[in-house]
Amino acid sequence: MEGPTSLADHAANELEMRFGGSITPRQAEGAVAAVGVPDDSSDPDHWIMLAEEWLLETCPEDLPCEQLDAAVEAALQDAGGGGGEESGGGGVSSLDLPATLKLIKAAAFHSCVNLKTLAFAPGSVLETIERNAFTGVGVTSLVLPAGLKTLSHEASV
Repeated sequence: MEGPTSLADHAANELEMRFGGSITPRQAEGAVAAVGVPDDSSDPDHWIMLAEEWLLETCPEDLPCEQLDAAVEAALQDAGGGGGEESGGGGVSSLDLPATLKLIKAAAFHSCVNLKTLAFAPGSVLETIERNAFTGVGVTSLVLPAGLKTLSHEASV
């Protein structure tokens, strides 16, 4: 049996074990992507702890929770740098972002041309949208959360 091939794989496997059957492998992978686990880190426990905290912040009441999948999809989209122009941005046409999401990173939804509807959950705590977050998306209108503090001038909103 082969071990994990990267720190990100190791962190995702560790999260699955810590949460037992409460999270899926994809949810563990999303948590790892959300905190940006680097493969060159010499402190895997630190990154595993951050990913675990992200999961608990995303679902403060209990795991599994409905908002986790949307947060995971957003994190994985961000980690992959968007769907890419050649792929047409994937097949996701609608996405509900969880109220606990605080940051939309640079190029998070870049070239997701099929994304037509993007909604923020009531009570959203979103604080920052970084550059090119929505470049090339198919969304035609977007209502930003009232608490938004930083909107990059290059966010393409």
